[in-house]
Amino acid sequence: MSDYLGRLRLTGAEYALLLVLNGKQNRGGLIEMTQGQLAARARLGRTDASRILKKFRSWGLVIKVGNGAYRINPRVAFYGTSEEQEAVLSELDEDLPALNLPKIPGDG
Repeated sequence: MSDYLGRLRLTGAEYALLLVLNGKQNRGGLIEMTQGQLAARARLGRTDASRILKKFRSWGLVIKVGNGAYRINPRVAFYGTSEEQEAVLSELDEDLPALNLPKIPGDG
């Protein structure tokens, strides 16, 4: 997945926000930060962070859990043991969005 995401040609802002999301996961994969906090941490404007989160959510890459709470799709990145990951995947079950990442030109 890292190789695929690397070839998506994310903008610097998108990549910065993705790194913040990945780095701020609590054990179990939950990210407890508001859009404003995420924006500040990634050194982005709140509007830019909101737009990027919306894009990531449309791809199934990020899940909004509630106000000030997000999760990277646990199929993509997860902080915890494989047993904890399986438990979260089972818990989310039908609420887990399908990954709908853009196609990379030239890939078969």
